[in-house]
Amino acid sequence: MELTIAFHNDSSGVVRAFLNESSYEPDIKFPTLSRIFAGKANNFPRDRNAYIFDTPGEVVDITFINTDDGDHPFHMHGHQFWVLGFGNGTHVDKKSLNTVNPIKRDTSTIPASGWTVLRFVPDNPGVFGIHCHMWHLQSGLLMQLIELPEKIKKMDPPQEWVDLCKLNTKY
Repeated sequence: MELTIAFHNDSSGVVRAFLNESSYEPDIKFPTLSRIFAGKANNFPRDRNAYIFDTPGEVVDITFINTDDGDHPFHMHGHQFWVLGFGNGTHVDKKSLNTVNPIKRDTSTIPASGWTVLRFVPDNPGVFGIHCHMWHLQSGLLMQLIELPEKIKKMDPPQEWVDLCKLNTKY
């Protein structure tokens, strides 16, 4: 999976952050977990930046290509990942990736005008964010990792979560 990081004006003229030309917008009326419990896990609007992983034991490599002139520290919730490599430019030298004993982290920097390759195994049923720091998160630089949605649907959410989601639909 390859994700290109970019910053530019949206249709309203506001500078936003984009992953593959999609800027994350939360949906407080129909949040991701609610959508999954409703059986609509495969029906996300593009701006939810939702990526579904439904194969147990799958190994996923995420290649971030940063077209921006600033570094971007990315943090992944729900996992630690292996950093296989990073470098300058937009061409990833696959032969230089360390697949033997790579460092394991939950945060890694995507260098300015560069790339980073992360590897993880989506084996933790749930919805987890992978995002840049708070200011760029607010600008839309987030993707949702939806892991094993069929297992999520079998979970029994706590009543407090159900009550909170009911409150959100009032606004």
